[in-house]
Amino acid sequence: MLAGLAFVLPSFLMVVALGRAYVRFGGLPWMQAVFYGVGAAVIGVIATSAKKLTQKSIGKDRLLWSIYGRRLLVVTAVTQAHAPRLGFCHCAVAVAPLYCPRSPVVGW
Repeated sequence: MLAGLAFVLPSFLMVVALGRAYVRFGGLPWMQAVFYGVGAAVIGVIATSAKKLTQKSIGKDRLLWSIYGRRLLVVTAVTQAHAPRLGFCHCAVAVAPLYCPRSPVVGW
């Protein structure tokens, strides 16, 4: 429990401090710039994590990459938004029967 608290507490305190600073200095240009910078950093971290997760999940299997790419293009075209998680979920469901013959998805 102590390790979990030590892991969560610093992030919680930073969010509380940023929230208080935003309430106090929210209208100032430098505070808005800080939040734009933090937002960009968070997007970068999420994009890097998604890339690594996708590469580890799919590996070098060309079939999986082709299904992933096609689904990603279709979902992006239909929704007019970039939704890689949805494309990845479609690929996982579509390919599961190929690698797991007794998959509960198919019900064999």
